[in-house]
Amino acid sequence: GIPTVGIYGPTNFKITGIYDVENNLVINSEKFCAPCYGYGGPCLNPTCLSDLKPNFVFGKIRDFVNRELI
Repeated sequence: GIPTVGIYGPTNFKITGIYDVENNLVINSEKFCAPCYGYGGPCLNPTCLSDLKPNFVFGKIRDFVNRELI
């Protein structure tokens, strides 16, 4: 019952993370290669998490908290 924020890059939140996405916030990479789990060897361009810039993440969390307060 506690609102939760999950940040995901190479993993699939549907398998490893927040299952109740209606009442929680999932922030994930929208890269074409995510989720990958490193299949096929190490990633040659691991930017799925570093592309999630702090301002973007903060904005998503702010909007989520404001939604919860209404």
